[in-house]
Amino acid sequence: AGSLFIAPAIVTITANASDPNGTVSLVQFYVNGNLVGSDVSSPYSFNWTSVIGQAVLTAKATDNLGAQTTSASVTISIADPNIPYKILTLTNSCKINSFCLPIVAIDSVDNVIGYDLVLNYNKTKMRPTGVITVDNDLINSAYVDIASSIDSIAGLINISLYFNTSAPANTEFHGIGNLFCTEFTRTVNFNPIDTALFSIPSINESYIVDVSTRLVDAGKIISYKDSTFNGSLRFWLNNNPIKYKTAVPNAYLITNIYGNNNLCNSKSVVSVQPDTLGNFRYSIWNGQNINIEKDILGTTSVQPVVNGFDALLTRKILVNDPSFTPNVYQAIAMDINMDGKISAGDVSQINQRAVLMIPEFKQSWNYDSAGVSNGQLSKDWLFIDSVRIATNLAYKISTTFPANDGIGFSKARVPIVPFCLPIPVSNIASCPQIISETYKGVLLGDVDGNYSTVVPNNLFKQSGNEKIVINLSQARISESYIEIPVSVFSGQDINALDFSMQFNQRNLNFNSIINQATYFQSTSNYNFNDNTIRFTSNSFSNYDLTEPIVYIRFSIYSRQIMESDLISVVGYLNGNEVNVEIINSDLNMITEKNNIKINVYPNPSIGTINVIISEIADIQLLDINDRQVYFRPDIFPNQILEINTGNLANGIYLMKVYSKDYIAMKKIIIQN
Repeated sequence: AGSLFIAPAIVTITANASDPNGTVSLVQFYVNGNLVGSDVSSPYSFNWTSVIGQAVLTAKATDNLGAQTTSASVTISIADPNIPYKILTLTNSCKINSFCLPIVAIDSVDNVIGYDLVLNYNKTKMRPTGVITVDNDLINSAYVDIASSIDSIAGLINISLYFNTSAPANTEFHGIGNLFCTEFTRTVNFNPIDTALFSIPSINESYIVDVSTRLVDAGKIISYKDSTFNGSLRFWLNNNPIKYKTAVPNAYLITNIYGNNNLCNSKSVVSVQPDTLGNFRYSIWNGQNINIEKDILGTTSVQPVVNGFDALLTRKILVNDPSFTPNVYQAIAMDINMDGKISAGDVSQINQRAVLMIPEFKQSWNYDSAGVSNGQLSKDWLFIDSVRIATNLAYKISTTFPANDGIGFSKARVPIVPFCLPIPVSNIASCPQIISETYKGVLLGDVDGNYSTVVPNNLFKQSGNEKIVINLSQARISESYIEIPVSVFSGQDINALDFSMQFNQRNLNFNSIINQATYFQSTSNYNFNDNTIRFTSNSFSNYDLTEPIVYIRFSIYSRQIMESDLISVVGYLNGNEVNVEIINSDLNMITEKNNIKINVYPNPSIGTINVIISEIADIQLLDINDRQVYFRPDIFPNQILEINTGNLANGIYLMKVYSKDYIAMKKIIIQN
């Protein structure tokens, strides 16, 4: 806006256009309401051959379903190349009270040593302040003095520019650009949507021996009602932006901002999205309220951010544990069902959602007491405006916390965040005064706020000092099952353990997860949609890290399990992702008979392998593709079995030693 071009300049007009639920099929460009060109692919642009005068530019986008949106207008000036001076046109919001009107040289000035002119203005709409400012484009403004007089009855200003005593002898006005600007303020007669005209009949250029009279293009001040609201979305814990990138829609979970009316019962069809800084722009003509919607697909695992540690913190509130006092954002995150209370049912839903037992939280506004939905999707995110946080006492902690004082928040009184939020705007009927606003986002169920650790590729920060160990070499074998221990290694107290995994369904069939202690609470689920086992647990007591926490029980088809049978294993301690180590079964797998001794040598082997087993067993040798290359049943105890490997290709093999009571796996390297 406000750009100046000299006719017949080629003006490149560009527009950004996107559609969150479809595609943009066409963008049309208009000048003063007339269609001048179009583009069907991004980046959308058109080269317009300009004509003299003011040009009001707009763009209209059409999507694949035929819906259309027209942009806000941009006003530019196209100057006559035969008129060397111009009064620029200003386009400003009606809330701006004062203006400095520029006079510009659009043809090159040379050897001018002074100016005299008369500026005519609309005296009913504008009032000059007497402030005239020389610009530095054509001269060092420190060398210039100004003489002026205002005739308010006639609506004109006499203006002269000349050199002062500090100007060097060779000083001159030279070049192209702003000459000076004259300040005006609006009167009560200048309406919010209005135009005030200005003109200079001619301007006298003074030279050393002559004066030249030149023409000046007229200009105007255009006033409009501001309609743009600037908002910002931030995560409550660390104020990081809640971002989106239109050009790469899969990079972030989309956030849609819809308009709504004063009654909050007419949500707009069109939405806007934040940028990668979390900022968004919204037109108040789409409604003086907004709905900010950010929801998670029901099949998406939320375990990275909603897990056992969140359930533990919620349980602490239930039992009035003094070690944890939540802030208002955490209290809202704990009130899963949005009934205004933190209760055992909220803990249940956190556990169930963590293991994807339920696709969404069941909330009081869209589910009845029998758990029947009204068809509307539950909320995953809530957004709170900063004014509400700062001024509404319901968002301050109860003075008697954890007891309820009837005013602030407590476990018995959690503020219900409205879905429809007001835009801070006043005087909308006359001249809208719009204030920017920041909205803090709360992810329901994420009590500890570890959403803040999310990076664009959806990975999470990992701790290098802690790990979860799945030890195949310590698995318990029975006739029907194999039970794999899960242990924790950490230098700090652990009160929550979560993990998820997929597995080789050709070899394993999930049965259950067996807790090894009663001091913690747990929930597990095998989700058939994504073939993933998920486990969540938490405890008021510290986990005993000297022994396995749980065992994962599988039915095993081939009585053999390898590291590659466990897929996409992810683990969390106290809510944060940690490394998961899978110990392979190179050592004996301890079974119900834990005194089995197996000796295999030499390893690596050259030509032969010797095997001694303390119990009767079968021996099977498998290549890297799980194909049998050697088999010998009923090997007698404590006798040397010599296996010829000279005909086998070099590489890594797996030796399986087993009977009905046990199974052992050994990695063999053959180097013939």
